[in-house]
Amino acid sequence: MLRRAALTQVQYHGSHLTTQSCLDAISRLLATSVQVERALLLTYQDRHGFYLEVQEPEPVLIRCGFASGYCGEGPTGLSVALELLARFGVNVEEVLVPGELLTRLDENRLVQEDLNFIEDASFFRPSRIHVYRYDGLQHQSNRAELMRRQFQPMVPWFALDDRLLDLAVILERDPDKAVFEVFRRLESHVKKRCELPVAASGVEVFKKAFRGTGAILTWLGLPRSEIEGRAQLFEAAFMSYRNPRAHREEEWGRVRAYREFFIANELFLLEAEAVATSS
Repeated sequence: MLRRAALTQVQYHGSHLTTQSCLDAISRLLATSVQVERALLLTYQDRHGFYLEVQEPEPVLIRCGFASGYCGEGPTGLSVALELLARFGVNVEEVLVPGELLTRLDENRLVQEDLNFIEDASFFRPSRIHVYRYDGLQHQSNRAELMRRQFQPMVPWFALDDRLLDLAVILERDPDKAVFEVFRRLESHVKKRCELPVAASGVEVFKKAFRGTGAILTWLGLPRSEIEGRAQLFEAAFMSYRNPRAHREEEWGRVRAYREFFIANELFLLEAEAVATSS
């Protein structure tokens, strides 16, 4: 038995009660700027958790929501987790641990001796990682789509135009409203900046603002072809995304809404870089 010891400082993620919560935990880590440097698959019989070394002082432990040896959510989740880690270039090795250690992991009470055991354990040979990885995915026809579904749409705040903060905040709960409003706001802002008549609308606004020799706004230091290309982006985006939403009632989907919102965000950023054309 382990002697009594102080609980060690680690991060616990996921829940042993659901495989998806553990997959979500791994996906969140991979989607951030925190690099996962190494992963250990902790195994006791058909139960599995993860020990992740990251670029932070404390290691990350993923609770034991994974399983192997049968057809079901646990083994499929383990396959997905290993596939995700491999796609992000994270090397995974398997170590065998006592069942009591995994129980303490699930209960948030690992001690330093547990970490020492994990870090000093020999890798299991021959490696079974490739077996775990492919067994649960062998019947999946589109692995790429399955991997994409593990990541939730999120706002890249570092690239967000400040004028769209309020819309980005509601993007998650009301994506259709956020997307429709962001294009309406773009049209209104460009019209106001260029002092165009109230009757001007839609693509006409962007043509008068950016296109041809009579353009009101331009980008300094760029060749004519590049300026024309940027100008056409405004018109193409408006026709491709805003107009269909205005004239058709469809279920567009949350992922598409995020994509369209950040096309409009890029147009706001380009507009901010544009200057008045010299008369």
